[in-house]
Amino acid sequence: MADPNSKREMEADITAALAKMGVGGKVIIRDGAAELHGHGNEVIAIDLAEWLEQWALLPADMRARRAGEAAQRLRAAAAGHHSETPRRPFPLAAVGGGALALVLLAVVVGWLRIQGFFGSDATSLLPSGSTTPSASAAPIDPAVRQARTCGAARSRLQAGAGLGLDTAGWVVELWLADVNTDHPLRNNERVLKAVRGQSAKAIAPPPPYRVQLVDPPRGDIGAEQAVIQFREGFVTRFFTVQGRQAMVEHAADVAAGSGAQYAALYARCMHLPYHDVGVWYAGRSDKAAVVSLLYAAGTFSEPPAVAYNQLNERGDALDVLEHALILADRAAGGVDAFAEVTRVGGRVASDKRSLSFGLAGPTLANKASRNIAAALPL
Repeated sequence: MADPNSKREMEADITAALAKMGVGGKVIIRDGAAELHGHGNEVIAIDLAEWLEQWALLPADMRARRAGEAAQRLRAAAAGHHSETPRRPFPLAAVGGGALALVLLAVVVGWLRIQGFFGSDATSLLPSGSTTPSASAAPIDPAVRQARTCGAARSRLQAGAGLGLDTAGWVVELWLADVNTDHPLRNNERVLKAVRGQSAKAIAPPPPYRVQLVDPPRGDIGAEQAVIQFREGFVTRFFTVQGRQAMVEHAADVAAGSGAQYAALYARCMHLPYHDVGVWYAGRSDKAAVVSLLYAAGTFSEPPAVAYNQLNERGDALDVLEHALILADRAAGGVDAFAEVTRVGGRVASDKRSLSFGLAGPTLANKASRNIAAALPL
């Protein structure tokens, strides 16, 4: 846990950085989040848990840079909580004499054109080969627009920046798997009951939203699988500190209720297979939790941290990964997967059966899986 001095310094640094941007209010660090109070009627919060733990160890220039980044994220979040000020009609009386004459001239010319004074051919004044511009561009298909928006957000994430406020095109998914193929997950009433359970009420956003079972992306991993997909309002909730925590708790309830051996909660662009934002990985054992990370993050990262085709050539993917972890444990100087998760900024549960990553580091799960896989005999 971060010491009180680090919290006070972080609050002061981010508040000062906001003031330089012309944003009023006071920053309070609470439960790993930076809250902006006194800016409008709402409290704005962003997740900074990983930074808080490291703050006392950072040099002054790094603190200043991170305080500036946090301030930018809070300013963006605050802007997203206020609707755009309506544009007021520009008063004609405010136009100067010369400008007023130009406006009147434009009106007269427009009237003469309508009356056919310049000729009946509307394109006669355009260069040869030109056509009249359309009044409005052809509408963009919503799916195409969402794909573009999500793709731009991915580029920002990969460059180390924040996601931003536009979550169009994203979906959140809970993946469950069990190597006991006699234990069906896809149409298991226990899974459906868990999805609709008590914790579901805590995460339900205002409509519209959608929850559905979808086909797993790969069906040949030697395990029963189920993928629960959350869309629309759930995605917005997922990308907030409080909403993400509630969804992690719900994911844990569903995984436990289903009896799944492996579980992962992540977000991705709907039109792409890559699991870009990973927040929670769990298993019945400590090794199963790491396998969940290596499979659900490592084989679905870009480029892949773990080559799925190579796993598939050696057997069932989840079994191959668990066997590699066992071999690494036996080898001298083997990989400490849990230390690696902590090193990159993730958290390890006390029983080591779940691993989590904050939204302040949305790509840390992929980074941890890459580092762990590099030390395995794969």
